[in-house]
Amino acid sequence: MSDLGRTLRRLRKSMRMSIYDVERRTGLHFSTISKYERNERLPSLQVLKELAELYGVSLGSLVAEESEGGLAPDLVARARAIGARPDLADLFDLAEEMTADQVSGLTAMLRSIGTGRRPRREPSER
Repeated sequence: MSDLGRTLRRLRKSMRMSIYDVERRTGLHFSTISKYERNERLPSLQVLKELAELYGVSLGSLVAEESEGGLAPDLVARARAIGARPDLADLFDLAEEMTADQVSGLTAMLRSIGTGRRPRREPSER
């Protein structure tokens, strides 16, 4: 079990909550919560925020505990930055649903906005 699942389970139990209590309070299905705790599924950033709030801990503390399990420090720093900015968290949640081609196109567009240049178009798009 990775540290995230173990941490989620430990926090739930420390609050003396059953999976069904978490289900009632969050609207997440009990089987989804169980999968998070068994690391069969990764929660979205939004779900992590909701669980952190429910358990009375910061999103950063969830990420920090996961980092002890081997998450790269630069990813921890990025996750903390995203957690501190709800607008970035929303973008991240949207990006999770994108295909690799969509991410590539979005990345090119965002880079062009930052530099004032137009995105480079692929020959097949001309």
